[in-house]
This record gives sequence, C-alpha cells and structure tokens, in this order.
Amino acid sequence: MAKILLIEDDPRALEMLRFRFEKAGYDVTEAHDGDDGLTKALHKPDLIVLDVRLPKIDGWELCRLLKNEPRTREIPIMMLTGCSQPVQEAYGKVCGADEYLTKPWEAGELMKVTKRLLSRAGE
Repeated sequence: MAKILLIEDDPRALEMLRFRFEKAGYDVTEAHDGDDGLTKALHKPDLIVLDVRLPKIDGWELCRLLKNEPRTREIPIMMLTGCSQPVQEAYGKVCGADEYLTKPWEAGELMKVTKRLLSRAGE
C-alpha cells in the first residue's frame, strides 16, 4: 500500500483529501505546517501532496527544500493549491513540483494524477 503525506493546514481540505485517498486504499499521514511536513517527509512517503499557503515554511520553499535534500529528492510532489494563476503553476514547477493541481479539485483527476506519479516512482 502506497504511503501519501498530506501537507495541508486547512482541516476541511485535509479531511476531504484523507477520505478520498484512504477510500482509494492509500496509507495517509498528515502534516499541518511546513516544519512538520519537512520532518515527516524524511520518513520517505511514496508521494507528497503539498499546499502552497502553509504556516512556518510555505509550500514553495518546502518543495525546494525537499527536492534539494538527497533523502527526499526522488519523492514525487503534487502541489494542490488554491493558487491558480499560470505564473504560480510555472513557479511551482520551478520549485520542483512534479504536478500542480488547483482547488477545488475533481476526484477523478486527483486519483489519475496520483496513480501516474506513483507509477513513475515505481510504486
């Protein structure tokens, strides 16, 4: 069973994402801010789902840190955020995000991207 780390500070968004991923059979761990997310990423989840607007370390910086850290650089990162401008999506890719989805998300697309990232990662 693939392990997904959700880094999201909005309790409602976290609850909906957890429900969707667990229903699909994934093992889910949560982090509520960038610091906690950085620590939990060292446990090597198979996929990180990352919001941009986070306390302590924002998603842009966290993505850069994770992609520059040898222990976490190979973990795929899906940014899932309300930042929906094309320039923000481009910046997410520059920071190292493997995929960039905007809120509100559609369940079918979320699962399709998740499966694609996990298969690319060898899960």
